[in-house]
Amino acid sequence: MNQWDELQSYLISQFRNASHILDRSQVLQNSNNYGVLSRVSGMRDALLEKQIESFRNILVSMRKTLEEFHCIVLSLDKIHRDSRQLVKGSSSHLSMKQLQQQVGVKPSLIYT
Repeated sequence: MNQWDELQSYLISQFRNASHILDRSQVLQNSNNYGVLSRVSGMRDALLEKQIESFRNILVSMRKTLEEFHCIVLSLDKIHRDSRQLVKGSSSHLSMKQLQQQVGVKPSLIYT
């Protein structure tokens, strides 16, 4: 469960970073926010491009985090199924065939 908590914190952090990038991109689209820098050719486009690149990297990272979550979920599901099978097996009476499978070949004094 430690790994689950770590992944959850990491995913929240990633989401927060992606959210900040989206907020910044809205501000960066307004040319009035550049002041003197608006005279620099291509500044606005370069900044927006960097923000989009960062946003894409965060989305890729979030996808990997979600895949790690999925692996944990699959493991927990297997543990759940196995434990249910163990409980089911221990609480029911075994058939004669199941008893023979557990014991194996019955001992005999006959020598062949």
